[in-house]
Amino acid sequence: MINTILLVMQMLGGFAGELYFKTKIESSDMIIREGKIYIVDDEGGLLTVNGGKQTLTTKGIKGLDLEGITFNPKEPSVVYLGQESPPTLIKYDVANKKVVKKYPLKDFPDADGNGMEALTYVPAMDAFFCGSQADGSIHIYRLENNRLNKIGTFQAPGADSDLAGMTVEGNRIYFLFDDPQIIAVSELQISGDNVELSNTKTFSIKIPDAEGIAVDASWVYICKDSGPVYRIDKKLFQLGETDNEAIIGEEILDQSI
Repeated sequence: MINTILLVMQMLGGFAGELYFKTKIESSDMIIREGKIYIVDDEGGLLTVNGGKQTLTTKGIKGLDLEGITFNPKEPSVVYLGQESPPTLIKYDVANKKVVKKYPLKDFPDADGNGMEALTYVPAMDAFFCGSQADGSIHIYRLENNRLNKIGTFQAPGADSDLAGMTVEGNRIYFLFDDPQIIAVSELQISGDNVELSNTKTFSIKIPDAEGIAVDASWVYICKDSGPVYRIDKKLFQLGETDNEAIIGEEILDQSI
């Protein structure tokens, strides 16, 4: 059976995207750290992809509805996992495969189990941005003296519901929405505990069931609920003085993927 993807680009005179790799988990979010890819399974697992080798662990997290993953660069063996409902930030020791501590999110919307769906750490603010699937609101928390304190809230641009993923790279923040199949990209300015977004542009990605997003120097990566991970050239996500909406690709793929 042919497993083929064609991304028909309608911007910059045509551009080819690609299937990066497939997994056997229900992918819900991902990060890239020191050449390794970490993907969370929404049934309670953490998949590590290193040089093409995939290793899954469920120790300490089996059965948890994990929808987000992020890391603080100052903590080399730790990742932070986002549990959807009840909304919880989980500090997880990757080296020893164990939960270090769970931090319930205070004052976070959790309507009918639609709780935290997106998670990223922002080094410039030393804070976690936690996104709501229900209304696209972003809630800011900071760990201080081993306590998780809420310090602010703002609204994600692009859509008002079905936020699926979020990631920060330098002074840019990417918001992934599943149902409208878009990525909103903004310049991020931080002053103390205040957040300001500017120069926002919305991109239609035409990838259904998108669950998580990660970025490196060259690519924007998107993981789908059914397991596969795709990548799109990051040069397409430009924030110049052009229309605030652009179609960057349409996915045509074999249904067996």
